[in-house]
Amino acid sequence: MGYNYVLLNEGFYRWLETNYLPIGSQILFLKLIHLFNLSSWSEWLAVDNQRMMSLVQTKREQSVIEWRNKLLENNLIVYVKGKKGLPNKYKLNDKLTFISEAKSVVNNVVKEVVKNEVKTVVQTADIDKQNK
Repeated sequence: MGYNYVLLNEGFYRWLETNYLPIGSQILFLKLIHLFNLSSWSEWLAVDNQRMMSLVQTKREQSVIEWRNKLLENNLIVYVKGKKGLPNKYKLNDKLTFISEAKSVVNNVVKEVVKNEVKTVVQTADIDKQNK
């Protein structure tokens, strides 16, 4: 599935309005979104716990694990545990319904803004014609 950074963020924040997720899990998810964006939305992302700890600025590996587990419980990510020498792998859940919901909201807002802007430009152009 192709992702859009803005829609993913907007959808996630809207999802949070009706769903509980600890702040540490929220930050972890946003950091993962950032990493996926940096990787040009590769399907899987390999990140070890040490890097995750650094990204969320914690010294407790257990915190990262607990926060990740909350993301898994809420079906926000797919996770494959790493092995010695191979980091954990992460994937965004292909069924993140909040993306399509955000797309609908954003499209409606954009349509309204564009419509109003075009109307203003047309009215201004009409006034300029009358003044000439």
